[in-house]
Parts: sequence; C-alpha cells; structure tokens
Amino acid sequence: MHLRLDPDERDSAPWVEYADVLTASAAVSWETAGGLLDALLDAHPGCLLASVPLRESGGCLLETPGARRLVVLPSGGTPPLTTWWPAVASFLYAWLTLGRPVDALHGASLTLPSATADIRLIRG
Repeated sequence: MHLRLDPDERDSAPWVEYADVLTASAAVSWETAGGLLDALLDAHPGCLLASVPLRESGGCLLETPGARRLVVLPSGGTPPLTTWWPAVASFLYAWLTLGRPVDALHGASLTLPSATADIRLIRG
C-alpha cells in the first residue's frame, strides 16, 4: 500500500508529509518541471517519487530522490496521458519498491487501457 497525493490540493495538506508519491495536478512546461520536482522532493523527504504533467507533450516527468528523472510520453497516436499519469506514477513507485532498477525502464513501453506510453530515463 502507498499514499499518492496531489500536493496542490487543500484536502491533501494534512497528509502530504506522509505521502510516498506526490503527483502535481497542474501541467507545467519542460522549463519549470525539473525545478518543481526538485522542490517537492526537498520539501517532503519521505517522498519516494514525485511527478508532474507536461503541458507541451501530454506526458509526465517523474523524479526519485537522488535526481533520477524519467519522462513518460504518449506514443504513436495515443492521446495525452492526462487521466493516466497518476497511475503511471503508482506503477513506477511499485517498480522501485520491489527493488527493480530505474535503468531497466529506459526504452520500455507501458500499455494502459486507453493509451500507450514510452518511458525514457533522461537523467540518472
């Protein structure tokens, strides 16, 4: 079991410090995404994974403590991952807590009920 919360939601405020996954809801640009993830992880040391949706690509950027970043982008004609990116974050959390290496996800394809997404390690 894990606790995934949106740090921007007022109802989440009392519980954010206990969350192991933080998924920001507001889509941001590539230019601001990295700084936002760094700030989330710095402010919440118990968090194992933070994610933010990317405005330009319809994907999401995820970061683990230690500045390992992954980008998950819709592939082919798949629509933006707007409804699925929290599930993607939960999948990656499960992957990490099982002790599987982040590097093994680079180049993987993730199939969701209404979307297919490609995973790339962009900083490790």
